[in-house]
Amino acid sequence: MLGVVRNLTEKDCRDWHRAETVLIKKGDQLEETYDVIKSWRMIHLLPVLAKVVERIILNKMTKCADLEETQYGSRRERSSQDAFKQIAEFVEYNKNMKVGIMMMDVEGGFDNVDIDTLSDILVYRGCDREQIDWTRRWASRRSFRLRFNRRTSKEYHTNKGVPQGSPLSPFLFSVYVADIFKP
Repeated sequence: MLGVVRNLTEKDCRDWHRAETVLIKKGDQLEETYDVIKSWRMIHLLPVLAKVVERIILNKMTKCADLEETQYGSRRERSSQDAFKQIAEFVEYNKNMKVGIMMMDVEGGFDNVDIDTLSDILVYRGCDREQIDWTRRWASRRSFRLRFNRRTSKEYHTNKGVPQGSPLSPFLFSVYVADIFKP
């Protein structure tokens, strides 16, 4: 099956690495400072066929890249409601103790995934070489154009990060940061 997916992505869908990127104002800004780039969220609009292929790869990778029970991103039967339930049970169980909870939101997380490090982590997690090579090809040689106020920019190229808007990206980011608190 992976061979069919590789042929699809390499031969029949040459522009599957190309995204139209729209800028959306972040609503959590204290002041409306929309002349600052960090005040905007970039959402990559990807080809539908690319999303189908990425979903197939995601299903294969979730079987080999085992994540701990504390990881919830892009995992089947692991929703944010499950995370809140786990927190509530933890607080209730420890109601006579002082309890601290730390949550993180990694700014620009998807954009800063290092593909070489991600590949090493996928090897460590037990993914086979073909899946890792596919992921490297998928994450490299990407291009995008910015769309804003009905205007479209020139095409930009990047070999860094994973695209926001892909079904595969949240899972790969979870794999990338899964061991962040391990000594």
